[in-house]
Amino acid sequence: MRSVWITIPEAIQPLDRGDRFDLPLVDELEAANVGDVVGGGSLVRDGTIAECNIELEIADIETALPIIRRVLRAGNAPSGTTIQQRSPELIDYSYDG
Repeated sequence: MRSVWITIPEAIQPLDRGDRFDLPLVDELEAANVGDVVGGGSLVRDGTIAECNIELEIADIETALPIIRRVLRAGNAPSGTTIQQRSPELIDYSYDG
């Protein structure tokens, strides 16, 4: 399995993040049998959310990437959103919004 992190540079409340990204990712990745959402959180600066992240465990990155990008676009993820594999090696994947 590959550990993949999505970082979304937007002040999204956790419930909104779930509706826009987490739940659709769970549905799509599980339907394709390629991975799952295993965590997520928010980075708070000066008392407000600065960005949020979603942690995935991915079995088949080539199949999962188009799904991830499609869900991010459908949820209107902003420019600057990143998709990064953190293990077994560090790899940045493109997201064009």
